[in-house]
Amino acid sequence: MGAKKYYVIWKGKETGVFSSWDKVKKLVQGYEGAKYKSFVSKEEATKAIKKKYSDYQGKGISKKTLSNADKARYGVPIKNSLTVDAACSGNPGKMEYRGVLNHNIKRFLRWGLLRMALIILENS
Repeated sequence: MGAKKYYVIWKGKETGVFSSWDKVKKLVQGYEGAKYKSFVSKEEATKAIKKKYSDYQGKGISKKTLSNADKARYGVPIKNSLTVDAACSGNPGKMEYRGVLNHNIKRFLRWGLLRMALIILENS
């Protein structure tokens, strides 16, 4: 199970700071133009709700300093690396792939399914 997250909804069926993704999902799903984001601490989420969504939009996850206990348990992050993820909207649905360079937290790639398929075909 992942670490506890807190969620801020700036625009949705209800606004505020929430600790349950299931509740947040119900409040933003189907709400056109919903604006929401997850945070690693309640304190960070409480600060964020007082600011504008645009201050956080596209900024990726918040940076968290690892405690010595976290470092002992999980190890030290490899800064010279790339983190990638994929998401699907629906089943089946549109796919999107993203990559972030860990040393500077900058987006390295963002591909939709068609572009990814073309790259795979070119390299096969």
